[in-house]
Amino acid sequence: MADDFETSPAYNPRMSSSQSRDPAPTQGLAPAAFPSAPTEEQAAGNSSPVAAPASASARLPGIDVARGLAVLLMLQTHAFDGWVSPSAKAGLGYAFSRALANIPAPLFLLLAGVGLSLGAQAAATRGQSDAQLRRQFMRRGLSLLGWGYLVSAIYVAIEWPVPRADLPSLILRADILHCIGLSLLLCAALVLRRRWLLWRVLALVGLSLFLSVYIGRHRLVGLPGGLAPLAALFCDVPPYTRFPLLPLIGFCAVGVLLGERLLVRRPSPQRLLAWLGAAVAVALVCGLLTRATLQHFGGVLRRSHPAVVWNFGDGCARAVACLAIGGLLASLVQPGAWGLGILRRLGGGSLLAYALHIPFCYGRLARPLAGRLTMATALACLLLLGAAVYGALVLRDALRHRRRRSVG
Repeated sequence: MADDFETSPAYNPRMSSSQSRDPAPTQGLAPAAFPSAPTEEQAAGNSSPVAAPASASARLPGIDVARGLAVLLMLQTHAFDGWVSPSAKAGLGYAFSRALANIPAPLFLLLAGVGLSLGAQAAATRGQSDAQLRRQFMRRGLSLLGWGYLVSAIYVAIEWPVPRADLPSLILRADILHCIGLSLLLCAALVLRRRWLLWRVLALVGLSLFLSVYIGRHRLVGLPGGLAPLAALFCDVPPYTRFPLLPLIGFCAVGVLLGERLLVRRPSPQRLLAWLGAAVAVALVCGLLTRATLQHFGGVLRRSHPAVVWNFGDGCARAVACLAIGGLLASLVQPGAWGLGILRRLGGGSLLAYALHIPFCYGRLARPLAGRLTMATALACLLLLGAAVYGALVLRDALRHRRRRSVG
């Protein structure tokens, strides 16, 4: 069973518009690579769209660690998908990697919502009104949407020349960055620092799931040329859509709610363990309900299938479990441990990590490896790719530090 949230790679130039998956079956409402909410570091030039404000991160370091875990899961998802041979994909190791592939997208979106709440609190302490900070975060959502289109254009340039018929669907593709940007924009407008937050979040999640199933059953094909890329941002429109707003915005909305609760009471390690246990239990139950619903109605798991409701719960539970693991690591491991430092740096550079690794997993730069490796060889190459991405982040941070020193 494919994963509605991550089996379709974020970028696959080998797939022409005529071959494009329609819409990808889902292995779980969890795709592979979703960044979180833009914050003050971004306003200062940080390339990560998901870094939380410094003040919030200092109080909740587990969020940075969880974001780093999401980056690692994103890397393995795309690398194994692009490099492993068809025969090796029949093995247990690849099957395990696909189970992990269901986590990054919901986790990135959940952390985006958490980042909204933390960033809003930091802005409020500086005296900004709720209306001002909502407009600020809405602009950041729009900027991330623009980054999505820019990244797509860069990928097309790397693959040039491409068939003219495929250009619109490659450049105007609705991908993960577009989804996160729109989710931030709408969550900032509709739920951030609003009264009746719980009911607003429940209504937004319920409406997004209903519209996802309802619209998905009325396939949007044959739309006028100018409308198709726009509609693809919100729902599945072949061949443009990879990550539509519906129902993925629900993860971001849940993150906003969770962020508000974290601001009220910082969880202890014991509470985080309880969160982890509860999240695992919910994920298992939702997984069983997903399979039962599929057996009852037939078909495969898509965003238009009723089983996507349970799939959404599964994705939320997995994301919360990873957030709890991040909190536990930050609480129980020595702050100076090198492993935590690596995760935090990866989490703080999630947008750059995303943009850098995709061309090496799919397309022209990946051709020497594409579909040819065993799991063991692919793992070795993944370690090299991860080291290269981390090195790029170290270089970026060093250049940024030098620039600040020269300005100061």
